[in-house]
Amino acid sequence: MDLGTAIVGAICAALCIFPFVLMNRNRKKSERHILLSLKNSASQHNSQLSQHELHGHFAIGVDQTNKFVYFYHQNKGKINEQFIDLSEIESCKAVNTHRVVSNRDGDQKIIERLDLCFTPRDRAKQAINLEFFNAQNSPQLNGELQSIENWSNVIRVLL
Repeated sequence: MDLGTAIVGAICAALCIFPFVLMNRNRKKSERHILLSLKNSASQHNSQLSQHELHGHFAIGVDQTNKFVYFYHQNKGKINEQFIDLSEIESCKAVNTHRVVSNRDGDQKIIERLDLCFTPRDRAKQAINLEFFNAQNSPQLNGELQSIENWSNVIRVLL
């Protein structure tokens, strides 16, 4: 009887753990794919990433020697790959688009979108925005605010 109970318990534990293992495996596979795509983009421009960061749906990297920024964003099957030559950029700043909601505890800022905005030296060219977070696609921030501030500082040093 004890052996049967132990077997049933082991099967139940395995059934409970398996979905978490599967989700973790799929996430790691997706992260490897995103990082590989980012590195391939850098190698196409004859450069190498000296610093990079991965988040669930995007990756950003920089070649500090050649002063290039690479960005890869995947959302709902749509892929956005961008390459930015910092020699053509005047400034870089983090843009926090939010709305204010009033309640009985006071006003609360709700972040709608986080973008890293690059302003080109040539005024005829359009500004380049790299989307780190969009509330329509993801309901909750997961370190994107700290990440965008960090990358804004890293890139400003290179400019």
